[in-house]
Amino acid sequence: MVASAKPGKQMSAEKPDANQNRAGRLRVYGYAFDRAKRRCDFLKELYDSDHTNEALLLCLCYIDGLAYWGWGCGYTDSKRRFISVLVQHGGETALADISPSWLLRALGHLKSFKALAPKIEPLLSGVEGRLRSRDEIIDLLRPSITAEELESLSRELWRGSLAAIAYEELRSWLVHGLFAPDGVIFEARDAPGEARSLDFHMLHGCLERILPEARRRFLARDGEEEEHHA
Repeated sequence: MVASAKPGKQMSAEKPDANQNRAGRLRVYGYAFDRAKRRCDFLKELYDSDHTNEALLLCLCYIDGLAYWGWGCGYTDSKRRFISVLVQHGGETALADISPSWLLRALGHLKSFKALAPKIEPLLSGVEGRLRSRDEIIDLLRPSITAEELESLSRELWRGSLAAIAYEELRSWLVHGLFAPDGVIFEARDAPGEARSLDFHMLHGCLERILPEARRRFLARDGEEEEHHA
């Protein structure tokens, strides 16, 4: 008669290897990202079939979703995450540039900047037109406000970026209002007098660049979590 192994030993022998577990998860995740790639590619067909608003809406929602899967743990605010990922990984330098008029509008919703408004409104209103870099905005405001006010304001400049306009004027309107313009015309900082459009074509290009980076980050994070729990 053969003696049976102890229950604890038997369970240990049958427990799947950690590497096998991770390999299985990676196959599932890989399939999910492959499917996401096909959905992103389909947006061009949707746009070309005269469903421009629907294509733009899905494009923005996919960027939002990929920002969550690739960078979610680094942000508590979904709007800030969307804008940061679009600026840093969208591949369009203009997205980081700031619209002075939009910045004024965004800061007007913050109670903490009500007292500062009389100082900065004349300055920002005087340079409306083309987009400005973050440094240009700071240099413009520095002589008229205190160092403390400038430091506080500099933390909120992202609210006036072209990426923020994409979130507020396009994504939010399409999600909550059902309708939005096909794009937003702007004058690029590096091309004065040249009109460009923040539209489906620009944002779909951003989506195509964000997708592989989101995939890479998500799969790498799974490996880090595996090592942490080992």
